[in-house]
Amino acid sequence: IAASWITPDYLARLENQSLPIMLGVKLLTDDALQSIARLTKGTGYAITPLGNPLAEPGINLPGPDGKPVARLVWSHQNVGTVLRGEVMPGLLLVCFGIFAICVFAARYFHLQSRALEHARVVASTDKLTGLLNRSGLDEMLASSSARGRIQAGQFAVIYIDLNDFKALNDAHGHEHGDHALKVTAERLKEAIRPQDRVVRLGGDEFICVIFDNVPGAAAKAVCDRILIACNAPIGFGDFEKILAPSIGVAVARPGTDWQGVLSQADQAMYEAKRDKRSTAVYAKVPDSAPAAPRRSGETRAA
Repeated sequence: IAASWITPDYLARLENQSLPIMLGVKLLTDDALQSIARLTKGTGYAITPLGNPLAEPGINLPGPDGKPVARLVWSHQNVGTVLRGEVMPGLLLVCFGIFAICVFAARYFHLQSRALEHARVVASTDKLTGLLNRSGLDEMLASSSARGRIQAGQFAVIYIDLNDFKALNDAHGHEHGDHALKVTAERLKEAIRPQDRVVRLGGDEFICVIFDNVPGAAAKAVCDRILIACNAPIGFGDFEKILAPSIGVAVARPGTDWQGVLSQADQAMYEAKRDKRSTAVYAKVPDSAPAAPRRSGETRAA
């Protein structure tokens, strides 16, 4: 027997409503019960004929005469079985998806970080020599360790210019000039110490930034090594040439600023170049020395 309310769509609630009931009666034969049993098998609930030895405990369904004609049986699943069979696969799928997203995100941000670091290195490095360029110099000077040394006056600047570099470029071309710059850069890197820095400012201009508690003595030792290394011949395949350096040195004092020391080293280098000095020229940096402008009318070989 099946019964159901006949509910109009406009009713939101069924309380205190006089509604008709539709009844239906179906007399099931043994064949019909067997068919229903086959259709409901494995659904968790099943209607089985009476006397089925495999039927689980359930409720007897009486016929029109009140005698049982079938049984309604069901199976109670264990909670752990439900979790393993229904919940766990979905949970594992969600966990795997989250893990995959995390791996993808980590790889993406790692690649982005490497790309940004590579871009930063490219922007701060001279392409020809691999030394720091002006941007790299500014970045280095902005570091906390460099700022502390500069404020304490524990640094010196060695300004270097290669003599006869323009003549080499004019006579043999830029390929030989580039080779000379790369050889000079390697010699300068070997002449400094691990805490010092070499910068290519442009053309054949280089500076060495010396950090030391006693910057004067440290700068002199580095200058001596630079003079020995850079006065050695540079091989160009079928010929050799010496590009002797003109060197100016400025040693900082407490209270002097970076630009003032750099300008003094630049002026000392010009003096060495003008007088064709074979040794370094040392400039005296006064306290709080302002940055001196480059002398008008003077140009530097490119």
